[in-house]
Amino acid sequence: MKCVEVHRPAGFTLVELLIAITVSVIVFAACAASLGAAARAWAAVASASDEDLLRLEMMIAMQRDAAAAAPFLGIEFSGGSSAMSFAALSAQGKSEDMLRPQFVTWSRNADGRIVRTSRPAAGAENPDCELEVKKVYCKTPSFALRFAGRRDSSENTGETPIHGERTGEYIEWFPEWEKPEMPRLVELSMDGIRTAFPIMAEAKDSGQ
Repeated sequence: MKCVEVHRPAGFTLVELLIAITVSVIVFAACAASLGAAARAWAAVASASDEDLLRLEMMIAMQRDAAAAAPFLGIEFSGGSSAMSFAALSAQGKSEDMLRPQFVTWSRNADGRIVRTSRPAAGAENPDCELEVKKVYCKTPSFALRFAGRRDSSENTGETPIHGERTGEYIEWFPEWEKPEMPRLVELSMDGIRTAFPIMAEAKDSGQ
């Protein structure tokens, strides 16, 4: 009797295919979840508008100016509810290594945008200075400044303490600043945000 060999066709069985499909579906589902999380994170970053970035840049620049404010060339600090001007040690032009006394003005223009204007302190009285640099920042419906000065008191009369209870130093807030000395703090209120920047020159002024 002659034996006949039966050859199995090459390929996968139905069970093997089902297992492979199930594993593939699980892998694809995990990849889709990861990609979805990454897409949501990217959308959150992309949703930050140019105005939001300009607002952040503006606050950093204003804080930097406040930290560098000093009475250079006899220029006094002047401030109101929507503008302030003072002398500050600032970079000249695009070179961050060249720090020069600059006359800096922060204000809000007719379009509601915050504007920083700077020119050499030696030309502070010249409104047509050729070296004037103007930077236009974010547009905001609300923008307000106020200024704090030191008030020495042996008792806590409700003012905000500067260096703690033991020093007896307290500050008083003013809507405008036209005093010969530098303020201690500048407070910015804008779009529901309120923050205060210290004036670093105040320590030197207080001892004069």
